[in-house]
Amino acid sequence: MPVVQLLLAAAACFGLWRLCRAQPTIAIVGFLIRAFLAQALFWTSYLHLPIARSLQLGNGFWFFAVDGPFYLKYATNLAEQGPVAILFLGDQYPSRFFVQVLSLFVGAFGGVASVAILLNGAAYLLTCAIVARLGRNDVVLAAIAFSPASILFSLQPLKDTLFMLLIVAAFAAFRRWEELWRAGGTRTQFLVCALAMLAAVYALADIRWYFAAIVCGSSAIFCVLAALPARRRGWALATNAVLFVLLAQSFRLGALDLPPSFARLLNPMTAVRWRPASAKAHIAEVRKGFERTPGATTIAPGTALEPPTTPPPPTPTQTQTPVSTQTQASTPTPTPTPAPTPTTTAAEAPAPAPTTRPESQTVVSRLTTGSAAMFLPRVLAESLGIIRVGGGRGLWLFAELDTIAFDLVLLYAIVYCARSLRRRRARMTATFVLCVLVFVMTAGPMIYTVNNFGTLFRLRLMVYFLAAILPITLRHPYSIERSDAVQ
Repeated sequence: MPVVQLLLAAAACFGLWRLCRAQPTIAIVGFLIRAFLAQALFWTSYLHLPIARSLQLGNGFWFFAVDGPFYLKYATNLAEQGPVAILFLGDQYPSRFFVQVLSLFVGAFGGVASVAILLNGAAYLLTCAIVARLGRNDVVLAAIAFSPASILFSLQPLKDTLFMLLIVAAFAAFRRWEELWRAGGTRTQFLVCALAMLAAVYALADIRWYFAAIVCGSSAIFCVLAALPARRRGWALATNAVLFVLLAQSFRLGALDLPPSFARLLNPMTAVRWRPASAKAHIAEVRKGFERTPGATTIAPGTALEPPTTPPPPTPTQTQTPVSTQTQASTPTPTPTPAPTPTTTAAEAPAPAPTTRPESQTVVSRLTTGSAAMFLPRVLAESLGIIRVGGGRGLWLFAELDTIAFDLVLLYAIVYCARSLRRRRARMTATFVLCVLVFVMTAGPMIYTVNNFGTLFRLRLMVYFLAAILPITLRHPYSIERSDAVQ
């Protein structure tokens, strides 16, 4: 068995090399960075080399991948049980689709942490291939290739790189579906594209249900907009309505960890009684969970957001001679006259300062601190007195670089799309509207809910990729001509 795994690993490396050669230069450089860094980190931790030992977990793992050993353990156990156990994975496993894919890689190449190099390398190269297929934009490719957070989480057996591939693949499928209605595709093309969309939503829901829920809910608007340019608009609207129902059911099958309040929305019998307040209550409960969980990188309001504190009013005090209880009960004991002190009656006493802030101020404070943590470098946000964040284990420079990269990518996406639409160099598409909706509906609850920078730093990668691919969701003249030529 080890010999077979060695041969399979050699074949997989050769396949990655061939796939890498087919990519643009920017994507190749990003792949080499990931491959060499992953190898260096694996051997440093696996051999317990005297380099940053306080950050090592051993066996090839590092501190920023504390869930990596658990995923690898799950995958190893499933690989030993065989393909049937991998296919019919129980709902007790987290991120089931990622565990299934990782189990296949472990069964083929071995149960060591370095198997993540093959998995994440393949996922990264496929992501770049899809992006290049959607539209050649070197800035978008550079944003994906050199994202600090994307590079970091691709070095260990974590789900983030595969999840980013699923995001890009899902939007590519949505974009293809829209173009088929515009140009007039065959039934086979529609069927293949619909299956790709259903599979992408299912896989997204299997890993992070809340993101898939946002994509599935926003697809209702996408389905309407995608049907409008069709020649037979009534038939297109009916077909897209069926697609939306199938997407909802695909999401329902994948999101086994879906909270009951959201599961009722997908049941036709209980959907009419569902209220948006259920989503608000769930977000508030998640926020409370973060607040109850202590962390070294907890995001706290800065000095500029702290409410003014009023000292309690002075109370008159008296000095009494200590006597026994029996003496106090039977004989009054004279006490010395206290020095005159300013006294106030109950009616004149000032009202005590409120112990809790009004709810509106609390929401504003949460949104302000969350927005600052997501969009501003920590040094700048703390110097302005907006947030206070501790911990970091000496990696704040890396986090600051990632925040700056995120801001630059978001700024480029906004300026590029606004300028292209204003100058009519590109046309707005239903996929573009979908991407904007998913971006806003993902970033908003994330800003309000997550008050731990370590968690925010990792989850922000979803919003980063949405901003990165936003320019290529537009319909450019050259892509229009190429699509018409193919049809």
